[in-house]
Amino acid sequence: MDIGNLFHNSIDLCFQQMKEQNRDWKTLTDEDRKQLVKTCVSEVTKEYGDSTVAKILDLVENAASKKAKAENFITKFARYYTPIVVLGAVLLAVVPPLLFGGVWGEWIERALI
Repeated sequence: MDIGNLFHNSIDLCFQQMKEQNRDWKTLTDEDRKQLVKTCVSEVTKEYGDSTVAKILDLVENAASKKAKAENFITKFARYYTPIVVLGAVLLAVVPPLLFGGVWGEWIERALI
């Protein structure tokens, strides 16, 4: 077990122990915190890969690969379509009043619709 896995497991275990004891981290003194962490590190029982945090991270990271084709298409399409529409609305609100002397309020309203 490497140091990173040991650290993550010890933090998980510490918070679990504190929850069971109805303790709040903010109310502990520095000495209490050191003792709690020391105790937790010595009581780690499983690898980081088996922890709940690791499972949640894995689900989040793999969510994109499990999307349907249509959902991936929509995501790619929106990446380009949204900025183009916003730019078009800004141009519609600004260009006519500047170049053709249009009424600002009227063109801003048209751009927002």
